[in-house]
Amino acid sequence: MQLSDECLELARRAQKGDDDALNELFRRYQEPLRRIVRIRMGAHLRRHGGLESMDIVQQTFVKAHSKLDDVEIRTPQAILSWRARIAERQVHDANDHITARKRDYRRTSPLQFGDESFGSVFDVEPEATDTLPEDRAERNELKIAIDEAMLELKDEYREIILLREYAQADWDTIAEEVGAPNVRAAQATHYRARAKLASLLSRRMDEVES
Repeated sequence: MQLSDECLELARRAQKGDDDALNELFRRYQEPLRRIVRIRMGAHLRRHGGLESMDIVQQTFVKAHSKLDDVEIRTPQAILSWRARIAERQVHDANDHITARKRDYRRTSPLQFGDESFGSVFDVEPEATDTLPEDRAERNELKIAIDEAMLELKDEYREIILLREYAQADWDTIAEEVGAPNVRAAQATHYRARAKLASLLSRRMDEVES
């Protein structure tokens, strides 16, 4: 059985109340969700909001668990796409909360905050257990570099890559989300976004090597 098929089976078992399956889904999807959340939060919210990306991920899984019986999961990609939409709302709520607290600050007192060259770095599936440590380290470094380069993209490009690569959304959904007139237009924007991301990533790699 492929890993994607396993994830689909885990989701169906979780819907039937299998806690072990639910915990395994969390383990498998927490890393791709953390990357999505980190990029959506941006440096400003992480710095001034007193939140870590895993805080939002935890909230997302709690929210998803409460709605698990209401969603029909037909494909492995739909599992992540659904959770990614919940995560986006959690980030928006957090941002609204911080904005409101900043408005209160002005009136009261300071806040008290306790191209295909990317290869498989966008993969949803967990890595094989027999991967060599040095290979895992190199892969993780590339993931971090890509995530940081994502923050430099303009909003339109960052959003379409988040939806397609990170959240595994289908093209019809993407076209609707980004306001494209049709799927072909969304794909053209995605192509330009990937090219820009590749350029940013190449520049970062050159800076590291120089």
